[in-house]
Amino acid sequence: MVDHHLEVIEDREAKLQRLKALIQVYHLIQEKQMVVVANTINVRRILDMISGTFAGSDYRCLDQNTPEAIRMQSLRSFALGQTSMLLMTTDVSARKDFDFGKAASVLINFDFPMTLQLYLYRIQKRADSETHVYTFFSPHDVRHANSLVIVLEGAGQKVPEALRKMKEQVKAEIKKEDKGHRKGKPDGEEESGSKGSRRPDGRNDRKDHKWDDKAPRDSRRTSGELNHRRPKQHDDRPPEGARRKDARWEAESKEHLNRRGGESGLNRRSGAAGGSSAGRGFSDT
Repeated sequence: MVDHHLEVIEDREAKLQRLKALIQVYHLIQEKQMVVVANTINVRRILDMISGTFAGSDYRCLDQNTPEAIRMQSLRSFALGQTSMLLMTTDVSARKDFDFGKAASVLINFDFPMTLQLYLYRIQKRADSETHVYTFFSPHDVRHANSLVIVLEGAGQKVPEALRKMKEQVKAEIKKEDKGHRKGKPDGEEESGSKGSRRPDGRNDRKDHKWDDKAPRDSRRTSGELNHRRPKQHDDRPPEGARRKDARWEAESKEHLNRRGGESGLNRRSGAAGGSSAGRGFSDT
């Protein structure tokens, strides 16, 4: 598991002082190679600090404008252990063409990335189980506090108390803003879904259409509701074409039955008078 240290640091000057202390411990005392990742805006300040405090150290700086020959030489030098510190800008820290073939002994994230996914990918790309990872987390990174706490707890990493406080602060501010948003709005606006919406003509949809509870039920409905609920009147009689078709079918059916009845003797039931029609019908068989 990665040895991960997340430190909440207020400003850039405090970050520079903390970085100086880490370089003294890991570079001067333990002689470990270090990779420092920072935003482009902070690179010049870091280089000035390193050149002023650790003048005899061999360090290189890489960004997206570094020529390919210099980039390849710097990466090779770091991979062979000849370069002790490698400073990289955030935009190239996880690019494949900036790989140096091994995990860093010490990885320092001077600036937190734009997203948590980029941060996790950077650690996966540049660190292994033996890497010491230090991350500087400042107040302007507070939007990542909640998700970062969840990730650290899920990975079994230590969560700084200052980070937990930032998380609770963010939750409290969101709750306060949400409560204020519901409580009051500028004049002329109404809370959507609770008191009705204001139309362009100034009328309130719900306020100007109150129902009269004493009125008959149907009179309280809108015309749309009445049109929707009123059962459609149907003519019980079939259409004219269907009636003609049914009459023709009935006539043909009667003629067909009479013809079959004449052949079987069933028409005699209504034929001769007197005697049993059933008896007469069966007497021919």
